[in-house]
Amino acid sequence: MKRPYYKKAITVSEQIDLLENKGMDFFDKNLAHNTLSTIGYYRFSGYAYPFRNNVDHSSFVDDTSFEKVYSIYEFDRSLKSLLFSYLARIEIAFRTLVIDKFSIGKGTALWYADSTNFINIAEHDDFLATLEYDLENSREDFVNHFRNNYCDTFPPAWIALQIVSFGTLIKLYRNFNDRELQSQVAKTFGCESVERFISWMNTLVYLRNICSHHARLWNRPIKKRPEAYNFGVKGKRWTNDDVSKLYYSICVIGSLLKNIIPHNLFKTELSELFESNPYVNSTKSKFLGFPKDWQTEFQW
Repeated sequence: MKRPYYKKAITVSEQIDLLENKGMDFFDKNLAHNTLSTIGYYRFSGYAYPFRNNVDHSSFVDDTSFEKVYSIYEFDRSLKSLLFSYLARIEIAFRTLVIDKFSIGKGTALWYADSTNFINIAEHDDFLATLEYDLENSREDFVNHFRNNYCDTFPPAWIALQIVSFGTLIKLYRNFNDRELQSQVAKTFGCESVERFISWMNTLVYLRNICSHHARLWNRPIKKRPEAYNFGVKGKRWTNDDVSKLYYSICVIGSLLKNIIPHNLFKTELSELFESNPYVNSTKSKFLGFPKDWQTEFQW
């Protein structure tokens, strides 16, 4: 049975007292006060939750310190920043490939506006309605230039598809009825299966949204699970639990990057991030799904 929410707002000092009464250690209460004042108790508690006692969920296990939990928060912040920068490179490459290959393949830069190029006409109509709204309200210089100098209803794909969201572009790609052109884009990323590629890209949108909205990524199940693949390792099998952990999504990102930016530093930067966070590094298998040999398990 549902009940009314009864908890009231409390001061930062009271928040510290509450955590201390639950068994959390503090080595620097000034740091704790400043931290909770800027990131908030509720956000912080998401990182502290796994350290609650399994018997008594209202208390923390021994050796749980504010500083340890805060170090995880800082790691997560750096991890999201790293992922966001590489996800942006994948998104830009995907956007460019869809625009170029579909425009050349169809012999027109207005292929996206032609409903005969799409499987689901209603979905395509919704896309055009959204695009018209976005074009009308865009303040981008390149959109204004087109609007002020040309009488066409829609601009070429290299203008129009710059302002649609990553998720919208993936839906447009998925709805496209030319399998060969879809495959050309997927294969450029090293993915032989269009369905798997779409699954992976949907996961990347999910991760990008987590990063851009500053939500917790550490110890978070990946709800938009990507399709499993062995990345060329014979006999490798992923369980549903494996695919729901961040490590598998990291492998997807690394695999895609390897094909569009062969000499990227993603793995190196990720390794350095772990090395600079000893506690997270020691628990990455439990909370993130990383195996001990993650740096050599796959060639990405």
